[in-house]
Amino acid sequence: KDLRRAIKQSDGTLLNPFQQAKRYAAELPYSQRPRWIVTCNFQEFLIYDMEKFSGGAVSVICGCILINEKKQPVEIKKATNELFRLNDALRIRISDTEGIAQQSVNQYEEQDFSLLQFGSKAELDEYANSYAKIPLSLYGNLAEFNIVVLPNRVGLLIKMHHIICDAWTLALLGTQF
Repeated sequence: KDLRRAIKQSDGTLLNPFQQAKRYAAELPYSQRPRWIVTCNFQEFLIYDMEKFSGGAVSVICGCILINEKKQPVEIKKATNELFRLNDALRIRISDTEGIAQQSVNQYEEQDFSLLQFGSKAELDEYANSYAKIPLSLYGNLAEFNIVVLPNRVGLLIKMHHIICDAWTLALLGTQF
């Protein structure tokens, strides 16, 4: 199937994915953007189709954001919740109803995060390598954040599904953190 083709909208017009994004998001003030968009033919659903029929995680992006400061976990939790508040993509959920893939963006709610303590960066790296191999459920949370504490650094260990992010996303989150 052609995932880039135009699809019929509720008003009868045919729009391709670029036109849909323009109509439903780019041209509207943020406060008027819809919270629910059917996205059967967006590029990221090529990833969705691959994962749906392969039976496992096709793509997980995993990385660390570390800062060379002594911060308390409560401060890291607050900063991480701000990332979730600012970035709708971190709150995306996928559903499949009768073969029709849909995405929704959950309203922001304060999150709790696991606290992981390591004696060294090497211990964190070893854990992260194993952690990255654990798939994320396509129909669950597509972003997992863990607070990381090292002897002289703190930060986040992040795992996200490729359907909502890429390596560039991690870099952007790092600048916001």
